[in-house]
Amino acid sequence: MIKDLKESLKLLKKSKWNILIEAGFIFVVFLLLLLFSNFFADFLGKINDFTNMEDPFVALDAMKPILNRLIMFFIGFFVVLFLLYCFVESLQWRWTYNLMKNKKGIFNKTYFFNFCLLNFVLLFLFYLLFLLLRISKSDIQIFIILFFGLILFNLLLIFYVLLNKKDLINVFKSTWEIIGRIHLFILMYLVISLVLFVGVLVIWLVGFLPGIWLGLILDLIVLSIVISLSRIFISLVVDRLV
Repeated sequence: MIKDLKESLKLLKKSKWNILIEAGFIFVVFLLLLLFSNFFADFLGKINDFTNMEDPFVALDAMKPILNRLIMFFIGFFVVLFLLYCFVESLQWRWTYNLMKNKKGIFNKTYFFNFCLLNFVLLFLFYLLFLLLRISKSDIQIFIILFFGLILFNLLLIFYVLLNKKDLINVFKSTWEIIGRIHLFILMYLVISLVLFVGVLVIWLVGFLPGIWLGLILDLIVLSIVISLSRIFISLVVDRLV
């Protein structure tokens, strides 16, 4: 693992564009979420105006167009955010793998398609876990559901690397092989946790600098470096172990 981490630091120096793209992507997502919150607050304000009507049936009829627009807005926002994530992050993971293997090329249609499908399947599973979390009545049930959610998230990152070498079906078939080496992957995530801790510490120290925009830019850069380094490290370890 130490050797993989040292190699990750070497490859990070060649990943300046990855870091810049990651920073830009995080900034765009932040703007989209800000836009979403403003639109959602506006919709809630309009709905609240109708709830003050004396006749509930008139209020319901008046709210239908707004509720339909709200549903369409939710669907459109989710689709845009999902496709944006799949496009940018599939480029990043593919680019990282090619950099590691000294290969040329960034975009791969097959990888992009499998990346989208994989995220859609895992997103559906996360949604099921969320529904189970809503109906959970004990702390043990909540702990088990959150534990499975953590496992799914960790598997997802490993699957991103395996998609470079296998099709989606064989990636899922590798799940038990991955679980059989869980002790090695736990060590991998402990190293990543250390990297994240250092990154969070740096971001916290940046908060003491004067200037909001300077701090925001530096935070984006630090966060992007941490994500890029973690992506490279995961790619190296998974490629070696599976």
